[in-house]
Amino acid sequence: MFSSQDRLTKAFKEAKRIPFNDQSKFIFFSDCHRGDGSFADDFANNRNVYQHALRYYFENNFTYTNLL
Repeated sequence: MFSSQDRLTKAFKEAKRIPFNDQSKFIFFSDCHRGDGSFADDFANNRNVYQHALRYYFENNFTYTNLL
């Protein structure tokens, strides 16, 4: 069994490296920003804002990163 430290070290060593500079554009969204569509989904009312933001980032060549 691996310790948390072992798993973190392995993830760090094997992680994909993405070069960036002052002109790079990244957007980070966590799954909590998407909602789940249930009756208790507070995000559902903002679905159009989310879609507009994603379209903007796509059209302006951002690198999208989904955080879990």
